Amino acid sequence: MPYTLSSQLAAVHTLEEMASVMENRMKEYGFSGFVYWTHLRVPIKKLSNENSFMLSRGPAYLKAFEAIYLGKQLYVDDPIVSIAAESTQPFTTLQVRKKKTNKAASRRQRWLYSLEQRFGFVHDIYIPLHTPLRVQVFYAYFQGNNASYPEKIKKILPQLRLDSALFTSCIVDFVIMGGENELGDLLFSRREQECLTWMAKGRSNIEIGQILEISNSTVKFHVKNIMQKLSASNRTEAVAIAARSGWLPN
Repeated sequence: MPYTLSSQLAAVHTLEEMASVMENRMKEYGFSGFVYWTHLRVPIKKLSNENSFMLSRGPAYLKAFEAIYLGKQLYVDDPIVSIAAESTQPFTTLQVRKKKTNKAASRRQRWLYSLEQRFGFVHDIYIPLHTPLRVQVFYAYFQGNNASYPEKIKKILPQLRLDSALFTSCIVDFVIMGGENELGDLLFSRREQECLTWMAKGRSNIEIGQILEISNSTVKFHVKNIMQKLSASNRTEAVAIAARSGWLPN
């Protein structure tokens, strides 16, 4: 590469640019995509979309998985989230899931596991990179069940840990210090931002209107504008795109 990862990350000005730099690095390693996950150090049961943040890159259709995961707050029931919050060493999904039989898992957990299988998450690696007040996890994954993937991960893990540590140290400017807020203000009006926030929480147009004390037709107008600005075909896709782009409150 003509430029190092550190110099590329230092040159970005938006969260999207940073995600693209890291996505290219993951593609060089052969990964299908990555997810950056962070939340305040609070009990897992108190996690919400307000104190958590997710940034992901990968196949476009995985936006549906992300929207479901965030919209239904599956992270509250996901044992991987609990383990990642306490761990300091890399681990895989298989290492966690094999400890939980279907009988031991709750209904929501079994549903989450079936979603993972449906979308092809088999071989992956979680790298915890916490700070004193914040949990940070970098996740890279392959899709499919190629027998060579585990050895591939083992081989590149030392460099991957260095790359992910650099990425998480840079992304703090956008996620924690609010470096992306100005972009969000330019993209959406205040009302659109409010509607988008409640859309992400799974509220209907009628419910949003009641919360914001505006008419249902006004909510529909704002939602239509949001979908147009994000080039989304429906509400679920709009929320997924906004989450991937860092335009939802963390």
